[in-house]
Amino acid sequence: MGEIITEGKSMSSKGLSSMQKRILEILTAYPESTAQEIATTYFNKPIKYKTKEYVSVHHSLRSLAKRNLVEAIGGRLVLKWKRKTQ
Repeated sequence: MGEIITEGKSMSSKGLSSMQKRILEILTAYPESTAQEIATTYFNKPIKYKTKEYVSVHHSLRSLAKRNLVEAIGGRLVLKWKRKTQ
């Protein structure tokens, strides 16, 4: 439970919240997803932009990016996220 395994690689999940761990799992299953798509999958219901659920996922994505676990691709209009390859 302390490691996340992806494509034969493992990385420590120590210090990650349960939401951050789940977001990494979602990005493994659905690479290059928008924050809204990730939020919809995470909460299992349609999520609108700038709701508390969306903001929570977006904040977690930014934290994961600071840890160099995900990266943003695209621009301001269509910003997608993907897991970084180690």
